[in-house]
Order: sequence, then C-alpha cells, then structure tokens
Amino acid sequence: MPPAGSPESSSLTAARIMDAAEGLFAEHGFDGSSMRMLTAAAGVNLAAVNYHFGSKAELIRRIFQRRLADLNGERMARLEALEASVEPGAALPPEQILEAFFAPAVRLASDQAGGGAIFMRLLGQAYTAPVEGLGEFIAAAYEQVLQRYLEASCRALPGLPRDEVAWRLHFVAGAATYVISGADALALLKHPEERDPARLLRRMEVFFLGGLQAPWPAA
Repeated sequence: MPPAGSPESSSLTAARIMDAAEGLFAEHGFDGSSMRMLTAAAGVNLAAVNYHFGSKAELIRRIFQRRLADLNGERMARLEALEASVEPGAALPPEQILEAFFAPAVRLASDQAGGGAIFMRLLGQAYTAPVEGLGEFIAAAYEQVLQRYLEASCRALPGLPRDEVAWRLHFVAGAATYVISGADALALLKHPEERDPARLLRRMEVFFLGGLQAPWPAA
C-alpha cells in the first residue's frame, strides 16, 4: 500500500471516493445521496472529499469524466481501426459503424465487477434527473467522437442529407442509452438467454440499422 500522503495514496483515495459515490448516486439519486452517506461508504472524512473535489457537483463531473474518457477513447480507436482497413475516404458498412460505437457501451454495461454497470445506470439518470451543468459537460465530452461518427455515417449513407443522418444518429443514440443504461437492460443482461452482451449488441444493430437505412422521402 502506498504511504499516506503520497501521490499514489492520494489517487487511490480519490478513486475510492468516486467508486463509492457512483454506487450511492445510482441507488439513491444525485439529490438523495448526502455527504454523510458518501463519507461512510468511502471510509473517509468530509475534509478528504473537499480536498479532492471541492464540491458535490465537481465530484459528479469527475465521475463522468473518467468513465466517458475511456468509453469514447475506445469508440475512437475502433472507428480509426476500421477506417485504416479501407481506402482513405472509402465508406464503411453502416453495421460496422454501429458496432464500433455501441460495443464499448454494451461491454461497460455488463461490467459488474469494475463498476461499469453502475455507471451506465448513472448515465441514464443524468438525462432523467439532470444535475446543473452536467448535460453540457456530457455533450462536450461526446462532441468530438460524435462528429467523427457523423462523418463516417454520412459516407456510409450517401443518399441521405447530412442533417437527416445527424437526426437519425441522435435517435439511435437516445434509444440505445435507454436500453443500455436502464434497469430493464440490466435485467436483460442477467436473463439466462441474454447473458452474452454480444446478443444484446446484435439485437440493437439489427433494429437501428433499419432506421438508419430507411428511405428518405422525396416530399
């Protein structure tokens, strides 16, 4: 164990606080989780929470920052690998784009041991019971990766106007967030026939692919 006061010890304390906060926020909501509950769950005093985060709002932001950085990093890596496998500027199959975007989220939602499943529940709460400023922070975190996926999707769907592709991706992302982050999704993943996240991912791809590729009405 790193000595008390060392950078390693400080980092571990901050991570322990965030881990405890994730569980509390997912179970009791952002407003229903008090600092007293947090310090008890994390095994720290209030001074430690204030030292590492300053405020509850900053703690929430940091929780989302660490998870979304990894999630979107994997999404970008998957898309870059796909684009490197074809000629520069060539279109990718839409189903590959969908899989590259949603596979990391499905994997995270099925991660019970590492807290990924808890975070995905928390992500769903961020849209239904938003914290001030959190929506803007999440949107900024997604901005670069969504822009890259929009460009790839426009090349894959040349018969659709750019604005229409953007709207369809928005619909797809919203529906997928509900499926992956909601309690119903966790129940599906625990169901004997749906323990394999790949099955859920495949169901999502088939459904969303139909929406992305739907004909564009002339009127």
